[in-house]
Amino acid sequence: MDESLPADHRARELLATLGFTDYEAACLVAVMQHPGASAAKIARHSSLPRSRVYDVADRLASEGYLEVREGDPKEYRAIAGEEIQAMLRDRYETAVDDLGDALSAVDELDAIADGSCSVWSFSGRRASLSRSWELIEGAEEWMWLLARPNLLSEDCVDVLQRATDRGVDLTLAVVDHDLRDWLGESVPGATIVDPPEPFGTASGGPALARVLVTDQDAVLTVTRSQETPASSPQFVGCLGTGEECGFVRTHRLLLGLDATGSGGAGDTEA
Repeated sequence: MDESLPADHRARELLATLGFTDYEAACLVAVMQHPGASAAKIARHSSLPRSRVYDVADRLASEGYLEVREGDPKEYRAIAGEEIQAMLRDRYETAVDDLGDALSAVDELDAIADGSCSVWSFSGRRASLSRSWELIEGAEEWMWLLARPNLLSEDCVDVLQRATDRGVDLTLAVVDHDLRDWLGESVPGATIVDPPEPFGTASGGPALARVLVTDQDAVLTVTRSQETPASSPQFVGCLGTGEECGFVRTHRLLLGLDATGSGGAGDTEA
């Protein structure tokens, strides 16, 4: 959003992102600027053709955004901006909650469960975290995680703690000393080791932000681009699954991990 734009332009653009049509956004903003506006006045101060004003304004009134005074001509007044904001927040929080329920009910073909070989790519920090959590929560016996600060949070630590609480053998490969101390206190059931070369290096160019190997015959990797004055760091990941998947077998070989999760450990710290 261009902050240099006039407030009425920004308001129309933001309303459009929240599901208002261009005519609805233009009408609502025009009425807010000119309380008690008639159809002629709304048309004069917005992009609406006069022939469309009544149906657009009446629709906004039926949804609670405008008040109407019957007469000749009919006049419209908007509710307070804070009330509009509150209505939209409630509307979208409810919609997002309903969407979560609906998505949870959708059946998903589980490539990990059926042992099929696949490699999927994804991008973004949120996707990197959610894919990691899915694998961690599905682990039953063991997992190995290269942990770096840029992809760890209190939520991540809670997921790791729950895994060790249910008996999963967790190995954390960590370079950063402060991170070692934090994870040692937060996840006392984990074994903390030095990452094997070349997984310990993180300088120059895109760096490994995460490597996760689990007993589900799954490997997840995430790289993080360098931050520059002109751009934020970008996270790009791959998820490979399947006992015969080359992506999985190669990473296990590089880390020295066998089918039980043993190996791949450097010098251990409590």
